[in-house]
Amino acid sequence: YDAYEAGVSRLHATIRIEKDKVILIDLGSVNGTRIEGKRLTPHLKHTLRDGDVISLGKMKLKVRIKA
Repeated sequence: YDAYEAGVSRLHATIRIEKDKVILIDLGSVNGTRIEGKRLTPHLKHTLRDGDVISLGKMKLKVRIKA
């Protein structure tokens, strides 16, 4: 998937479900993780919403959450 070339590391970020929320955590990646262009502070929980665009390095992904 060319993720490595896009600046995505093997341990870049994690997405988890906690109660009724979808949580994204940057794992201290060199190239950073962003939600809607805003760089995340590593190791802190950030809530994702339907339609958010997350960036892992140069790779962009659109979040789809269905209830």
